[in-house]
Amino acid sequence: MNKRPGQQGGVALAVVMWFVAGMSLLVAGIVLNARTDVRLAQVHYARAQVAAAGDGAINLFLADLLDMRSRGDRESGNRGRVRQQRYRVGDDMVSVLAIPRSAFVDVRGASAEDLARVIEACGAAVEGGGTAVARAVVQYRDGLDGRPRGQLESPEDLLNVAGINRSMLDALTDYIAVGGGGGRGNPAGGAGELAQSLRLLRSVAPAARARNDNLDASVAGGAASRLQVSGSYRVDALVRRGQDVWLRRRWVDLGRGGAQLPWSSSRIEPVRIVPRPI
Repeated sequence: MNKRPGQQGGVALAVVMWFVAGMSLLVAGIVLNARTDVRLAQVHYARAQVAAAGDGAINLFLADLLDMRSRGDRESGNRGRVRQQRYRVGDDMVSVLAIPRSAFVDVRGASAEDLARVIEACGAAVEGGGTAVARAVVQYRDGLDGRPRGQLESPEDLLNVAGINRSMLDALTDYIAVGGGGGRGNPAGGAGELAQSLRLLRSVAPAARARNDNLDASVAGGAASRLQVSGSYRVDALVRRGQDVWLRRRWVDLGRGGAQLPWSSSRIEPVRIVPRPI
């Protein structure tokens, strides 16, 4: 039986509508993917800008620090202290702070007791308590109970330790060093001096600095004045972009550079946004 012209027209209209609907979905998907790509490109561009501003400010800071050290006189008694300065790089105002490596606890040599104090001081939620996680770090590091020694070349290697997740590691990185010389496994002076160092590190942590409009840290004399004189520093540069504060962090050794710069970087961390203070 032949279909009537009206029925044929209805089928054709239905096919056209399904085709239009399919094309609309396809176009919507393409637009969504394009918007996602644009946003990712904007994020990568912002990261590149922050990295350039942070590195530029850190280089200016290190040049100033070397200049002060070369003058010697009135600065000679203060070389081990925490230092900070602000620089304008392009359109960005960057706050740079350098902390001698001696302020940090070196996870390669620290005792389980000291590591437990650091874990508790960092404020991260710890399942089983700081002591249990600290013992797991020592067990992994030293290869106890017949286990092979674990690799410990960077803070990220701690993610191989039972009980340490990403959020806990992010909290720990403001308090620890991983080898490289200068950091202390067991701080001279025992628990009292370690407690002072942890208070100092808490006060100059990026999250604490982000609470300040100009991103500078309020550094108390106490522990900062007793830090071991060293040419090794952890240098933090904070850059505010809109509502976000970005961190660029480098570990530097003064006087150990090559032909181009009189310093070297043993570790350069990717830029990241500082978590908003609660």
